[in-house]
Amino acid sequence: MRDQTLIDEKTQYADIHVPDGIPDNVQLIMHGTLNINAQIENIGFVAQVIGQPDMHHYHHLGDAMTLTDGKIYDPSLARYEVKGDRSGTPDDRFVFTSRFSPAGVMSDIVSLASAYPALKEYFPEEAERSLKNALMLWNKYFDAAAPNANAAPAAGRRGGMGGDPRLNAAIELWFATGDQKYKDFFLPLVEAQLEPRPAAAAPAGAPAGFAPAANLTNALRIYPYMDKKFQDKVKALVPDYVKNLTTNGRDNPYGVAITGATWAGNGGVINTAYNCYKIWKLFPDMIDPEFVLAGLNYIFGCHPYTNVSFVTAVGVNTKKVAYSNNRADYSVIPGGIVPGLLVKEDFYENKDDYPFHWGENECCINTAPQYVQLCLACDEIVRYLNK
Repeated sequence: MRDQTLIDEKTQYADIHVPDGIPDNVQLIMHGTLNINAQIENIGFVAQVIGQPDMHHYHHLGDAMTLTDGKIYDPSLARYEVKGDRSGTPDDRFVFTSRFSPAGVMSDIVSLASAYPALKEYFPEEAERSLKNALMLWNKYFDAAAPNANAAPAAGRRGGMGGDPRLNAAIELWFATGDQKYKDFFLPLVEAQLEPRPAAAAPAGAPAGFAPAANLTNALRIYPYMDKKFQDKVKALVPDYVKNLTTNGRDNPYGVAITGATWAGNGGVINTAYNCYKIWKLFPDMIDPEFVLAGLNYIFGCHPYTNVSFVTAVGVNTKKVAYSNNRADYSVIPGGIVPGLLVKEDFYENKDDYPFHWGENECCINTAPQYVQLCLACDEIVRYLNK
């Protein structure tokens, strides 16, 4: 694994191109769990938003280090006055604890439980802390997060896309602990996802005739660890899944289903292509690997409207503006992936002169590792094809 960055959480020091003996991606996971665990242990859950306190900080264009003086705001002090670790400068970010959702907590369990195996070799104490908090949240909010009990569903919160929000949490807890009770919970839910889906399940902005395929994402995730009966059921669905891929990409020459009426569909393109990779790994004779490559080609510019790469600073013709931390500077941060083409009534749109349209141009951190996974998958496929 790549190690090109020195990161010291205790001194809050980082230096690129200086290996420190710990893989960089493990340190990224560690950085996230420190934040999540601190919130859980201080307020009992993870806040919906930790955001800037005012408009000045929101469109701040200077060095990010100057966003805060690093001290705790004390209103009894004059602005810029400092006493010890207190300051009269109101630059602390706001933590929004309203609109709490038990369903939203389930995605925090996913984060902590999946971090456990990644951290336990290098940061065993943080790994155990993460698993402990994940188990606590599961036990505390399991009943309240049930679809028929949750009065405040996850909605836009991570993981709130319908179904039982506890499903992925149970899968990750099973991987982390091996406890049979988690498998007993998630397996019927995953099997239900394999049933035919109604046309109403088509995503917003889908073309006419879009045929929702069986949801194989979780089934492919757990496939290697299931019995033959489950595996045979999944394998039997692959031909129809591949047929749907062809059907849903037939309205354009790129072979990719283009969706997204309020938030553009690059995330769906990446996830579908990566599912195709997992199918190819399991059943190489049942799917054309071009389905995987088509997804990445689309992200890199083989799409309608323009030939702009949707990955900032990657490609000859790439995004000039994006909704990132430097959005007010009408610039980009290299390596961000924008949502892509928004599907209007009869045309596509991805503005390259206005970064504040988040549905087209916001770079979300969760898309970056998905994109990296797809790149690695395509690299493996190309090496195989060129042997």
